[in-house]
Amino acid sequence: MFKVDYLIPIPYETRNLGLPSFVLSETFCQNSDENELRNNIENKVKELNNLFIQVRLPKDNLSIVPILKTCGFYFVESTLVPQSNLRKNSKLREFIFDKSTCIPTRYKLEELNLCYLDTNDAKTSSKIKEIAEESFSDDRFHIDPNCPDSIANKRFANWVSDLYTDKSVIFYYLKYKDDAIAFMCHKNQDLILAGFSQKYRNSGLGEFLWLSVLEKMLSEGIYQAKTLISVNNISVLNLYSRLGFKFNNPSVTLHYWHINSSF
Repeated sequence: MFKVDYLIPIPYETRNLGLPSFVLSETFCQNSDENELRNNIENKVKELNNLFIQVRLPKDNLSIVPILKTCGFYFVESTLVPQSNLRKNSKLREFIFDKSTCIPTRYKLEELNLCYLDTNDAKTSSKIKEIAEESFSDDRFHIDPNCPDSIANKRFANWVSDLYTDKSVIFYYLKYKDDAIAFMCHKNQDLILAGFSQKYRNSGLGEFLWLSVLEKMLSEGIYQAKTLISVNNISVLNLYSRLGFKFNNPSVTLHYWHINSSF
């Protein structure tokens, strides 16, 4: 009898987590065979001992969540896709007309500069990785009790390193006086990742960073912007709302771990 393989390897998560990692295939989402999924998992456990599996389900597939839960999966986050037409974004138009309206009074506009990151600049590139490692606490791995914080932190530094090798990804960093304090990167219309150094996390400069990057994208002929965000990240969710983004494509993410030894 033909056996269906529901588990697709994800090498970057294997590298990040230090144990074999998989994503549940679209085949399972379309034809949810609980017994076959159990067989898949049991066979992988026998072969590998430790493993991790993730799945992101759009709203239309939520009916299979009970099946996943009976197999040991559990909910970690809901996500949304913020989207904006940059040519029609009134907040962006206001920013382009007068940038000073988007910065707290304790900062001077002339002391803030959005800079293109040359990834051959080792010093600044290393600083951006440091910011990425300390910026995040609301993502699905940080709130997952089965994932140590040290590993969750390192995932973002690894992600930035991977993005540096993709020449279609554009990095910008925000410089205050002489210090790089934040970054954002995009690939075409997709806003991939952004973060502030710990010292400036509550600086009130979020709108300035986001709008500065959106202005750059618009000048490059990119007229749409979108991203994926966890609803756990309330501060950035509110930021996108203030910037006039609309929210679409609700999804949920579930994790499964089988750990027989420390990782």
